[in-house]
Amino acid sequence: MEKKQYHTILGAVISLSLLTILIFYLYFDIKYQRDKQVFVEINQIRESIVKIKELNIEQQDKIDDLKDKYELITVPDPVTYKSIDLFCLAKNIYHEAGVESDFGKIAVAQVTLNRLRSGRWGDSICKVVMAHHQFSWANNRSIRWKHPKGPLWKKSKQMAYKILSRGLELKNFQHALYYHADYVSPNWAAPKYRIDKIDTHIFYKKAL
Repeated sequence: MEKKQYHTILGAVISLSLLTILIFYLYFDIKYQRDKQVFVEINQIRESIVKIKELNIEQQDKIDDLKDKYELITVPDPVTYKSIDLFCLAKNIYHEAGVESDFGKIAVAQVTLNRLRSGRWGDSICKVVMAHHQFSWANNRSIRWKHPKGPLWKKSKQMAYKILSRGLELKNFQHALYYHADYVSPNWAAPKYRIDKIDTHIFYKKAL
């Protein structure tokens, strides 16, 4: 073999070897980067799962605390109601406590029914709910009779039906007639008349 041919073949072998090494390097580098990304994503998923578990535990703890603190009772003489009253109570629950816990929804409904029994705000659930300047959402006449949509509305309707059909109430809330959100301080609210706080609402048996 001539010297020139030898060097040509040697150069080709070296070039092929370098190319092979480069290909292997690129392959393993890409694989490493991909594995690294997968590892990062797996860790992110694990962290998300942990956070969800912690949130669920926290929410369950809050529910358990509410169950320990409040007792559901069934009144012997539940109010008489029509389908329109069921709608009005569901609307009040939806607008006033749609994002609250079940206990928060029941408490708002109970204020509505306590007001009905008192006779001071009207002789039907709808009249109580639509009474002038009582429940803020009802001041907007354009939405009074609109049917909402979505899971919060579905839940509000279910709660309204359970409350009316079973006479569900919270013990110690039989005299609750007023409430306000915890981020406001109305001049009618007096600590001596306060009953308790559920979720974001503070409930009272009297107003100044």
